[in-house]
Amino acid sequence: MDLTTLLAMLGSLIAVIAVVAFATRHKPAPRAAAPTTGAPLDPEAEHGDASEVGAGDEDDEGGKDEPSLWLVMDTHDAKQVSALVEAGADIEERNAQGETPLVAAAAAGDAAIVTFLLASGANVLARGIGRKAAFARAMEAGHLDVAGLLAHAGAPVDVRDEDDLTPLARAVAMGRTEAAAFLLAHAANAAQEDEDGQPLLACAKALGDDAMVTLLLEHGAQALKVPANRSLMRAVEDGDVEAARAALGAGADPNVRDRAGHAPLHIAAEDGDEACLALLTEAKARLDARDLDGETPLLRAVAAGELQTAARLLEAGAPIEQRDLAGDTPLCRAAHAGHLALVELLADKGAALEARSNSDTTPLLYACYEARKEVVEALLAKGAKPGGATPDGFTPLMAACSGTLAAPGSSFDEEETDRRLDIVKRLLVRGAEPNTVHEAPDGEATALSLAREKKAERLVEALLAGGARQSVGAARVAFAAAIPMAHGCGGGCGGACGH
Repeated sequence: MDLTTLLAMLGSLIAVIAVVAFATRHKPAPRAAAPTTGAPLDPEAEHGDASEVGAGDEDDEGGKDEPSLWLVMDTHDAKQVSALVEAGADIEERNAQGETPLVAAAAAGDAAIVTFLLASGANVLARGIGRKAAFARAMEAGHLDVAGLLAHAGAPVDVRDEDDLTPLARAVAMGRTEAAAFLLAHAANAAQEDEDGQPLLACAKALGDDAMVTLLLEHGAQALKVPANRSLMRAVEDGDVEAARAALGAGADPNVRDRAGHAPLHIAAEDGDEACLALLTEAKARLDARDLDGETPLLRAVAAGELQTAARLLEAGAPIEQRDLAGDTPLCRAAHAGHLALVELLADKGAALEARSNSDTTPLLYACYEARKEVVEALLAKGAKPGGATPDGFTPLMAACSGTLAAPGSSFDEEETDRRLDIVKRLLVRGAEPNTVHEAPDGEATALSLAREKKAERLVEALLAGGARQSVGAARVAFAAAIPMAHGCGGGCGGACGH
């Protein structure tokens, strides 16, 4: 080994040690561990003011609470990035240009860093310069290997940027046949239009790009289909099955997409239009088609509470476990919304009862959070685990005692308390452990401490009767016990005061 190589290796080792040392000194407090809502990610989310981008929280002395990935992004070293993430660095922190580390790594072609960030849960929809997401930046720079990683992770390929152009539209305009072939192989819509409303096929013809014209035609971009496609979308939106049949007869593509990525089947599923749904499935519409939010026709039917439509989609072969970008399966979504009949249908069709969203939320956890008593009963009857917890120990009992995801800080009214009390009792009867400890940012939490923080006296009594111990999570329990309850003793007596 020559001296130059040895010095380079030594320099890399010193850099890693420095990063780890920095991260150790600036390790942040644990993040809130209660799972977040399963709402789909918003591809239009703004990144905030540039003056605030990349700024971490400050402690009382004005120092950073946590390390920043931007300290090492320019090194293109996946090991250093991994070290900082392990130390608590925020993988979604934006730089002064409004880009997340994933967008920057994709633009630079850093496949190893992109792979690591995706495995760590980085948002593939986050946008940066020119409102371009990581996939668009990778395509723009010609990094097809990185674009492939992002597409495999669920990145939509037809998202429009601030110029109202998709990656395929840019590839056609620039004559990049290899990039266009890659995009079409990853399900880009060959029949889409450019920013002026012109079909891409017409653009390629105007440019005299015969290779691009051939490629687009091979992937279904037929000029005669454009008006028929529009007629099909309008017909399905209007619920006019005969007009939809006529459009298909005129050559319309049953898998045509609008700018939000919706296919006709998405629209029919959400509207509960069984006639159009039957027509489209017969025409071989894709049952696994995803829009830009990662929604499938089945997910949209479930979100709309359309039982019969969901049943027909499942009978036709719709994938029952296909997830949205938040990681929610159809069963997760049905449980969250309280659609009992859909929960029973999906469970009977073999949906995974312990499926976890990106926030590790199971269908049972969703139902307990939202006090969906009947859904909890159904899931337990179908075999859901009453003690199924998140990796950091958050249980269905805790979800029932802590409250809805939409308003976690509000107290329970009488009716909601009745529902939550019934859920707590059912979970305890089914063998749920009341003394599991959840590592929360402000100390250890248990179902008992959470119920006390809510001043939910009847839940406290049920938990104590079910074996909850006051010594577990003592600091958090002691704090919660100091909160006055209706009978005045703070709930710490375990009923000894006669309340």
